[in-house]
Amino acid sequence: MTTPELILAAEADAESAYAVDSDLRLTYTNSAWEAFARANGGEEVLERWVPGALVTEAFQGPLRSFFTNTFRRVIETNERFEHEYDCGSAVLYRRLRMVAYPLAGGGVLVCNARVVESARGEAGYAALEEVYGARGYITQCGHCRRVSNPTEPARWDWVPAYVSEPRTNISHSLCPPCVEVYYPEGG
Repeated sequence: MTTPELILAAEADAESAYAVDSDLRLTYTNSAWEAFARANGGEEVLERWVPGALVTEAFQGPLRSFFTNTFRRVIETNERFEHEYDCGSAVLYRRLRMVAYPLAGGGVLVCNARVVESARGEAGYAALEEVYGARGYITQCGHCRRVSNPTEPARWDWVPAYVSEPRTNISHSLCPPCVEVYYPEGG
């Protein structure tokens, strides 16, 4: 497909998509990307990630390296790249497939499609919310959205309230299992 055909297909798709130029600056988002952001409490995402924004600044640590290396590889090799990842909400488990397509002129079109979506159980989460409270910074995995337990930092727990109602005191990182499974080589 040519670049205009890819963009038209992304606009017509019900799944989210965005494009970056050869400098990895955001150049395009489809209406599904915007709808997904709104449906998941991402109004600030829509304000911050506008055309011209350096998309890799949305990621920290190994994720920044992974996306920078992946997008550069797609641009340099002119070959598409696929990767599956988790992107859940407080009530839904989601597994998505990202496909990065090379664009004429050195950009990348990134399409994210749902592979699996199912409801999460709620039992036992209220007690975890009490453990975390609202004190200090909470470290949340930017991939699976679990949070590092403040009394046992090696343990990462699922706390739905921190996904459904994001806190301002959350810092993002990656939990060790996500690094090991999804990003073993850092991109």
